[in-house]
Amino acid sequence: MDVTATLSLGDPLEPARKATAEMLQTRERTYSLPQPFYTDERLFQIDMQEIFQKEWLIAGMTCEIPAKGNYITLQIGNNPILVVRGAEGKVHAFHNVCRHRGSRLCVSDKGKVAKLVCHYHQWTYELDGRLLFAGTEMGADFDMKQYGLKPVNVKVAGGYIFISLAENPPAIDEFLATLEHYMEPYDMENTKVAVQTTLMEKANWKLVLENNRECYHCSGSHPELLQTLLEWDDTNDPRASQEFKDHVAASAAAWEAEKIPYLHKSHGLPAALVEPLHGRPHDRVHRVADQRPGNHGHHQVAGAQGRRGRRGLRPRAHAQGVGRHQRPGPPSGGGKPAWDQLYRLPAWAIFEDI
Repeated sequence: MDVTATLSLGDPLEPARKATAEMLQTRERTYSLPQPFYTDERLFQIDMQEIFQKEWLIAGMTCEIPAKGNYITLQIGNNPILVVRGAEGKVHAFHNVCRHRGSRLCVSDKGKVAKLVCHYHQWTYELDGRLLFAGTEMGADFDMKQYGLKPVNVKVAGGYIFISLAENPPAIDEFLATLEHYMEPYDMENTKVAVQTTLMEKANWKLVLENNRECYHCSGSHPELLQTLLEWDDTNDPRASQEFKDHVAASAAAWEAEKIPYLHKSHGLPAALVEPLHGRPHDRVHRVADQRPGNHGHHQVAGAQGRRGRRGLRPRAHAQGVGRHQRPGPPSGGGKPAWDQLYRLPAWAIFEDI
C-alpha cells in the first residue's frame, strides 16, 4: 500500500503563499517586485512548484537522440529526468529513478543503451519504461507490470523536445503545430549540435528575464550591440524608417518565393497583460544587488538563442520555443527566486533557474 496516497504532511509553504499573494496585491505596479521575490528561499520553492514543475520546458533537441537507445538527462529542481529514443523513433521521458531503491538509472549527460539497467540491483527496463527484470528475490506475487518507470509528459515538434512534470500540463498543441510549420524547412531532425555554450548568470532568474525584455540599458551598458541589433523589430514601431520597411518587404518577398513561413504568430499571454519596463524605476532591485553581490541565484542557457523582441516585458513569438534552458534547482548562494503571475509566460519563453 502506498501510504503517501492517503497521508498528507501539509504544506509548509502555506504561510509564504499567503504572504506572496498579499505582496502581489499590494505592491506598487510601476516598480520591480518586492525584495523577497528575488532573495527568499521560500519564494524560490514556490517558483519551482508553480512554474518549473507545472509548465512545459524545453528538454533538448530530437537530433541529440537520433537512434533507438540514445538518451539525454537533465535536472529540474530535485527531479532527475531521462529522455530516451525508443522503438519506431518514439521519444519517451521518465523520472530517472529506479522503482526499487531510488537509484539513478542513467548517470551521464547523454549516451546510448540497449535497455535501461539500474547499476544497484540490475533491475532492467525496456526503453518504453516497462520493467523487464527484477531478479529472483521479489517473491512469487510480485507484479512487474506495476513497477515500470514513472513517466513524464513529453511532446515533440520542429525538432524540439518539451517535457512537463505536471499531472495535467497546460495546453500546448496549438503552439506545437505552429512551431512544426515554421521549422519544417530546416529539417531539424537531421541536424547536429555543433556548439553548446553554458552561461552562468549570477542573478535571480526574474532579474535576467527583466533585463532581457528591455533595451533601455543597451546604449549605456553595451552600445556595440545596437550596431547589429535593433531595439525594435517590427514595421509598426514609430521608429521604423522607410529604409527598414523596404528591407522587410524585400525579405518577405524572398521568403514567399522560397515558401518559407515568416508571418507573426502569437501564443501565450497578450502583450497588453505584461507591464513595459521602459522608464520604470529599478532602485529597489539595485539595492538588493548592492547588499548581496553575486548572490541572486544562477541561470544556465545551453544551445542556440532565438531572436528576441525588446519592448519591455512583451513575450514575442520569436522567443517561444527557441533556445534550450535546463536544469533549474536551488542556487548555491543566498539569492532565491519566486513567482508572480505577471511572469508566468508560456514555458517555451521562460528561463529556468539552477
